[in-house]
Amino acid sequence: MDRKEFLKSLGAGAALAVTISCLGSCLREEVDTVAIQDTNATNTENTGASSTILFSIDLNASEAAKLAVDGGYVVKNNVVVAKNLNGEFVAATVICSHDLIKKVTFKNNEYYCTEHGARFDQTGKGLNNDGKKGLKIYKTSLNGSILDILS
Repeated sequence: MDRKEFLKSLGAGAALAVTISCLGSCLREEVDTVAIQDTNATNTENTGASSTILFSIDLNASEAAKLAVDGGYVVKNNVVVAKNLNGEFVAATVICSHDLIKKVTFKNNEYYCTEHGARFDQTGKGLNNDGKKGLKIYKTSLNGSILDILS
């Protein structure tokens, strides 16, 4: 039996399964790249190294209403932007390093994955076994009412 006959014998179901598997793998690769890079970065003051503005949030806009209170957070462009209990703005990826899914929120002054319970401090350090791979942290900069999220 040659390859063509073999593939015909598998049928459409097998072909669909193989296609979905390949597409899932490609998606996983994209998420892996975003979540894994710089997982040990910290949210520190600018040390002279140039940073790029990824996006900005106008704190007077309705989309930022939850950032008016300490402990509040919003998710924008796959980044969790929060106002910690000290009134400082912090930001981290929404993609949990434990299972590479977009389930990270901000709760009890730390980052928390609602899927498996991975916990991370505001520097991205894991606080439990599920968080041991760390979390990518972004720098923030406040200029008037404009909050910039930096690379």
